[in-house]
Amino acid sequence: MFDIIGGKIRLSTEDLAIPPFKEYYNRAEDKAEALKEIEYIVWLYKWNSPYEAYPEKDRARQVGIDIFGDEHYVPSEQLKALGKRFAEFQETPGTRLLNASQTAAEGLI
Repeated sequence: MFDIIGGKIRLSTEDLAIPPFKEYYNRAEDKAEALKEIEYIVWLYKWNSPYEAYPEKDRARQVGIDIFGDEHYVPSEQLKALGKRFAEFQETPGTRLLNASQTAAEGLI
């Protein structure tokens, strides 16, 4: 889902067929801007994105700079909702178990 190849996001027709992404793209008046916004979400939330190297508090600003040339970029509420859905798609039973164990370990510290 949403492959990163050669440092670029490859949006396939299968990716854009996923209902929340299809709906977001189809509602957009400016399709090129919608693709950039989807790219923003993928760079921000994909588990193997190079932006994972940034602290979470700095990541959105850096992606905003690199995608939109704007360090003060603020995504719309619809784009934030799409990001939340994408983050949910990234979860697996293994990542949920890992997150639960990290939370439990933090409670012991």
